[in-house]
Amino acid sequence: MCSKKSKRIEFGQQKMCFAMTLLIVILCYSCGNVAYAAEEGNSYDSLAYQQEERICSHGRLVYQEEGMAEALVYDGTDIWEIKRHLDYKKTEMLQKLLQLGTSFVQTDAGWQYSRNPENRSGNIPGGEQIEWDILLNAVRNSQSVPEEIAVREPKFPLQIEGVAEHMDFYQAATADNLSKGKAAWLDGMLLLGTGADNDKAYAKGKEDGAGGVFRPDMCPIYATGEQEVTIQHKHIGNSVEIEGISGCYHNYTTKEVSQSVCGGTLQQTESTWYPNESEEGGGSWHGGYYTCPWHGGIYQSAGTCDSVSSQEKTIWHHDIVCGKTDLVYATLKITGADEDYLDGKMKVQAEILSQDGFSNLLLPETEQEHLIWSNEQGEIIGKGAFVEIAKAGIYSCKLAALNQDVTCLDANVPVVIKGFTYTK
Repeated sequence: MCSKKSKRIEFGQQKMCFAMTLLIVILCYSCGNVAYAAEEGNSYDSLAYQQEERICSHGRLVYQEEGMAEALVYDGTDIWEIKRHLDYKKTEMLQKLLQLGTSFVQTDAGWQYSRNPENRSGNIPGGEQIEWDILLNAVRNSQSVPEEIAVREPKFPLQIEGVAEHMDFYQAATADNLSKGKAAWLDGMLLLGTGADNDKAYAKGKEDGAGGVFRPDMCPIYATGEQEVTIQHKHIGNSVEIEGISGCYHNYTTKEVSQSVCGGTLQQTESTWYPNESEEGGGSWHGGYYTCPWHGGIYQSAGTCDSVSSQEKTIWHHDIVCGKTDLVYATLKITGADEDYLDGKMKVQAEILSQDGFSNLLLPETEQEHLIWSNEQGEIIGKGAFVEIAKAGIYSCKLAALNQDVTCLDANVPVVIKGFTYTK
């Protein structure tokens, strides 16, 4: 405790610094009393009283320069006023942190801060109940994402290539997983959303949905377009070089004779003298006439060969004699609709519309056997006019006619997923 007796000090400013240093030491001692009182488990009201009671000094710190009156620098009761001011600033900081989503939890070790919104409680500490290091750490982490918050519905996370999704706990956002046009502050950084995760999720969902891949809590809604094929006559039999009737064809031959004139240029032969005493004149000339190098003959003047040759040719004919050209037997019409969005199935219907040649079709006796349904692998999935489909793909409906002279018996039925129903 300082004496009231004045002492001359040559450097007044140095005395002032010493006084302020002493003030800080006393203040730290007072704050230590706050922590001590909290450890003792005192209530909020009694804590403030005990802290004030622990300030024992009622002395005064003064200094005086030569020729000046005594000046008061510090009174012991100022410690409590300063502490109240600091506690008030602490309380202000607490209120700001609460606005930023930081909560405070009372533990065996005293008050601690938490960024987990699930840890919020109605108890809020006063400034005198919390330590400065707790407050400073709370400020430092006021924009952080706590690691201990469990993801809601963790068993159904998005599994998208290129889009990070934590299975168990929430993670801090990035620009790529904030929606376009949205922004957020995180760890002192302003994140401007690009929506990249949404774009990738949409593309992946579209690809998976088209391929029949979806989450177990999503029920697909199927759709198909109307299909229609014309079942008509197809000519059968062998159009070969064998005379007679073969299926729809009559095979026969005719003969054709063609004539042609040579037209080749005549060539003159060489004239040769053959002596012969028995002949008048003692001999004769031979050669000197014109002839065809291919057909021979003797021509007295130059020109072309007029020799005519004949050639016989056999021609095959394959006439269609069935009388069913362009005959239409029937029309196969396919329609389908998903009438129940919660059963994951779609009913597809086939209808046989008779045409002019319908009576020529050889169909099984049982009507149920008239139509056969199969999948892309060729596996039969049903018979009759109706079938239920529970997967996207290309399906086939075939008219089970026994005729060999029939074409377009199959109708392809593309089934796609046009949407989903959330079943939870």
